[in-house]
Amino acid sequence: MLKKYSSVLITGATSGIGEELAKKLASKSDKLLLTGRNKEKLQSLEKDLSQKTKIETKISDLKEASSRKIILDWIEIERPTLVINSAGFGLYGDALSHPIEESLDILKLDGEATLEITLKAANTLLKSGHPGTILNISSAAGFMVFPKFSVYAATKAFVTAFSQSLYYELKDKGISVLTFCPGVVATNFRKRAAKGKETRKKMEIELGAADTADAILKQIENKKPLMIYDWKYRFLISLSQWLPISLKAKIMQKSIDDLIK
Repeated sequence: MLKKYSSVLITGATSGIGEELAKKLASKSDKLLLTGRNKEKLQSLEKDLSQKTKIETKISDLKEASSRKIILDWIEIERPTLVINSAGFGLYGDALSHPIEESLDILKLDGEATLEITLKAANTLLKSGHPGTILNISSAAGFMVFPKFSVYAATKAFVTAFSQSLYYELKDKGISVLTFCPGVVATNFRKRAAKGKETRKKMEIELGAADTADAILKQIENKKPLMIYDWKYRFLISLSQWLPISLKAKIMQKSIDDLIK
C-alpha cells in the first residue's frame, strides 16, 4: 500500500497523466502542490480535491526560466517528499519543419525543467534529512531511433539516462529517483504534437491515462528504478534491439506518418 506523504508536488497537473495522479494522490498526502499552465483547470482541481487534502497551486509555464524559478523556490519552502515531473510535450514531423524556437521549447520543458526540479528536490531532501521519492515521466520513445519525432525522443533519452544515473547516486542517501517510460497515452498530447492536425482517434496500443497513473503509483510503492509501461511496449523495445537501425527508423517514421494522415 502506498504510504501517506507529507507533501506532494506534481508538475503538468492540469491534464493527462498529471491530472489523474493529482486525483489519486489527494487522499495520500497531507498537502498537494499542483502546477500547470491552465489557470481554470488548476482552480477546478483545487475545488474538487480540497475536501480530501490541503491544496496549493501555482500557474507556471516551465519552458520559461522565470516560471521554473518560482517552482524551485516553492520546493525550497515546502520540501515535498514526493515530486512527480509530469509536464512535457513533443512535436510530430520533420525536425526542419518546425521553428528552432519550438524545438528548443521541448528541450526546456522536457529536459531542462526536469533536470532543475529533480536536482532542487534532491538537494532539499538531503538538507532536510528526510527520505523522499522523485519520479520523472520519460517515454518509451526515448529508447527509439525516431524520425519525425526526433527532438522529443532525444530529450526523453536524456531524461531516462539522467534519472537512472541519479538513482544510483542517491539510493543510499534515502532518495529514490525513479523513471517511468510509457508508450502512447490517451491524452491531449497528440493534438498538441500534431499542431491541431487531425490524428487517428484510437491507436491499437494506446494506454489509458488513469491506468497509467495507477502503474506509476505502483512503481512508487515498490521503488522500482525503471518502468516501461505497459508489457506491449516492453516487448517492442526488447524486440527492437535485434533489428537493424535502418529498419527501426523506417518502422518508427511510418508510425508517425500513419498517425497524422
